[in-house]
Amino acid sequence: MKIKITITELNQQIEGIILKNERKENDYKKKIAELMKENETNIKQFRNKIIESEAKYKEADKSLKEVQAIWKRDEALLKQKLEFAEQEVSEVQKELESYKNRNISIAETINSPLENIELIVHRLNNQFQEDLRKRENEFSATKKSLEAQLEILTKEKNEVEFLLKLSKNEWDAQKESLMQEIENFGEENKKLIEDLKNNQNENSQSMQDLQAKYEKKVKLLEYQIEESKTKHKEELGSAKANAEMTYKQLKDFYESEKSRLEKKVIDENERCERKFNDVCKEYEERLKSQADEAEAEILQRDEELQQYEIYLNEETNNLKHQLGLSDQKIQSLEKQLKESKDQLDSLQKSHLKNTEQMHDLNAKERTALNEKIEKLALEISQKDKELSSLTFKQEQLLSALENKEIEWEETKIQLQKEKENLSIKLENTKDILNKATEEYSLKSNDFKREMALAKQDMEFKSKRIEELEKSLQLSEEKYRDTLISWRDQTGIDIPEKMRELTQTNEKLQKKLEEKRKSFKELLSSSNKQIASLEKERAVLAEKVVNLDSKKLELENRFRAEIDQLMIQLKEKKDEDGSEKFGLKLENERLKTMLQEIQKENGEKDATRDRERILWENKFNFLLQQREKARQDLMETQKKFDITLEQLQKRGASDKEKLEGATNSLITSIESRYTSQIRDLQEAHQQVLIEMNDRNKQLEKDGRSLREHLEMEKRGRLIDISSFEKKIQDLLENENKLINEIEFLKKNREKYSSDLHESFSYEKDRLKTKLFDCEKRMKELELQKAQQFLDHEKEKAKWNLERDILVAKNSESLEVIGRLEKKKDLLLKDNEKLKVERGAKRHATGVLLKKEHYRQNSGNMSMSFEEAEKDEGNQSPYKNRNINLGASMNLQNIQSFRDPTYNIRPQTIRVKRGASPLAKSEQSQDSYKDSSPSISKYSDSPPVKHERSRSGKFTKF
Repeated sequence: MKIKITITELNQQIEGIILKNERKENDYKKKIAELMKENETNIKQFRNKIIESEAKYKEADKSLKEVQAIWKRDEALLKQKLEFAEQEVSEVQKELESYKNRNISIAETINSPLENIELIVHRLNNQFQEDLRKRENEFSATKKSLEAQLEILTKEKNEVEFLLKLSKNEWDAQKESLMQEIENFGEENKKLIEDLKNNQNENSQSMQDLQAKYEKKVKLLEYQIEESKTKHKEELGSAKANAEMTYKQLKDFYESEKSRLEKKVIDENERCERKFNDVCKEYEERLKSQADEAEAEILQRDEELQQYEIYLNEETNNLKHQLGLSDQKIQSLEKQLKESKDQLDSLQKSHLKNTEQMHDLNAKERTALNEKIEKLALEISQKDKELSSLTFKQEQLLSALENKEIEWEETKIQLQKEKENLSIKLENTKDILNKATEEYSLKSNDFKREMALAKQDMEFKSKRIEELEKSLQLSEEKYRDTLISWRDQTGIDIPEKMRELTQTNEKLQKKLEEKRKSFKELLSSSNKQIASLEKERAVLAEKVVNLDSKKLELENRFRAEIDQLMIQLKEKKDEDGSEKFGLKLENERLKTMLQEIQKENGEKDATRDRERILWENKFNFLLQQREKARQDLMETQKKFDITLEQLQKRGASDKEKLEGATNSLITSIESRYTSQIRDLQEAHQQVLIEMNDRNKQLEKDGRSLREHLEMEKRGRLIDISSFEKKIQDLLENENKLINEIEFLKKNREKYSSDLHESFSYEKDRLKTKLFDCEKRMKELELQKAQQFLDHEKEKAKWNLERDILVAKNSESLEVIGRLEKKKDLLLKDNEKLKVERGAKRHATGVLLKKEHYRQNSGNMSMSFEEAEKDEGNQSPYKNRNINLGASMNLQNIQSFRDPTYNIRPQTIRVKRGASPLAKSEQSQDSYKDSSPSISKYSDSPPVKHERSRSGKFTKF
């Protein structure tokens, strides 16, 4: 019964140990699974963080590049504005000087009689000087403001570059910390795998120790069974069969139990090996999956590279196509230029007819252009004010962003402090756990030492029992030998010997009983010691179980707290992420607003530049026309000098008229300047009102933001204590995951660096191509501008030539009028002479015909010569060899024929010998050309002269 009880107890102990081992294995598996899940979650989180950080870094780079481009553009625009302002000031100064010189010249002409005009001119000069000073002051103020804006922009640029460097350093530090965390995670995974292996080795060693213990106990039981057999053979022969049967049953039961236990141990070992192999396979599969994912990412990057290459090729083809189109456009524009030149040649002819209309149109356009220039100046001032307000808004937004960044850094510092506190608490808990494990290890060592001492006592006592059993066997053999020897002999003194033997037997039985008692006492003492040891063992086992339960409870409690902290941290991160997302959205919205405003400003500036270029060209054209007008004015001033002499004679009436005209001019100028000043003051007041309203709105927004930030700070202070533990756990998980991420990141960085180098090479190549294309486009634009300027210059030349031709035409018309007057005079003289000649011919006879004719011809020649002398150099017949004397033939007079005045040729017959009259000189072509106009002015009736047979002239 005792053996059965011991066997059942041993089986129970074995089952309890197996259950404990299973529990421990399950706990270790759960821990490993939880750690793997945590590692995976942390790896995912860190990957997401890395992706987010890279995206943020890229966004920051893009935004900084955009801001730098915007600043460069603003700087270029400001420089252009400065140059344009300087040019405008120089032009205004030139105009003022020219206007001043003109006024001085006018004042000098009106010096002596007009003393009041000097005062007016002096006042006008003072006004112009004051206006000039005001404009110079305004220009200096605008220049200073623009320089201040440039300095502010440079400062902001330097600050942004400094912030970029700081952010880069922070990202590098974060990357290094994450890589260290990944390395720590890898080391912890290795440690866990080593712990698993050590636990398996300890389990196998414990199983071997248990098997050895059970084998020793079985041997002891076998010895006890043998002793019981010998005793039962001697005392109870009938009980031998039962004992043998029980022994066989016990032996079979032991063998069956032994085989069952061995099978269980083998199955458990196989199961542990399978589980270990499964875990190893899972890790290998995960590594393979990660490698496949990395290969997939590499393939994706390769595909993206190919896509980028395709995109670059498409862009290059598009650029080539655009260049071809631009070349075609240039050719078409050249053709259009040629056509326009041809059209201009044709238009030049038509322009000669429309000169007078063009003068009126030019005057109207001048007035309209002056009005437009004034409007444009007002618009430019308004746009400059809007730009200044927008820059002020931008500065305020940047300051608000800087304040928010400072608050974010403060929250970061608070979180770091919380992390440090949580790490301190974790270290304290770790110290407590280490102390508990040390106590457990010390107690387990004490228990093992006591068990070893008990085992040594049991072995010593078992050896003692074996020696006693051997001595009993020897005594029994001697007894048997003696009995056999006495049986062989004849019963000599048998009863005495039997008595002696019985006495010896009784003595031996007494000794046996004493030995049995001592053995029983030893057994009871050993059993008591074993029971006490088992009790101590049970107590220690209970303590160990309690400690394990406490440890599990602590671990569960810490895990629950960690989970709660993780949940709270996730919630806080989500809240922070939502807040960051909101701030990012606001920032992006504001950035988009700024970009839209800047685009609008850029478009406005572009339109303004285009309009400015057009207006400059028009202004240059107007300047050329102004120069023409100046020339006209110079000519008019000459005429004005002539008229001034007449005006000085006329007196006070003209003086009063001039004073009224000058007063009206002065009043108009004063009214115009006062209206401009009022407009400027009104615009300035409107801008001040708008700025005050905006300041009030911004102050309200700042107050609301401050209240919101105070509420957030209060909420954060409440959750600080709960976040500290979470942050420490997260830091540990991050340190574990950084090591894994670092390896992946190195490979990715190598790949990305190679890709970046290739992209940079292609980018530089494309940049060079684009730069060449831009150069060509700029050259083409310059050529276009030069062609446009050449065209305008040619236009101005044509206008000058047109004016010259018009002046020549007017002069020729005046000359023609003078010539017509001279012709009228000459015709009248000719008619008078003809009448006188006819009267003299009737009075005289035929004999005095020659002398009378000579005298008449001499008078005619003298009259023509006197007319030529009177006309002087202005006559068109000065250089013409015309002899209107007696040698004038009737054929030459025929050119002056008219239907009202007809002289038939060859009606006058002259005698022989009258050579001067017979010899007629041919008239000039110019005189013939002007002959049709002479007949129109003839007032005498038609007269016919004919010579009769008697030689007399007859009139009919």
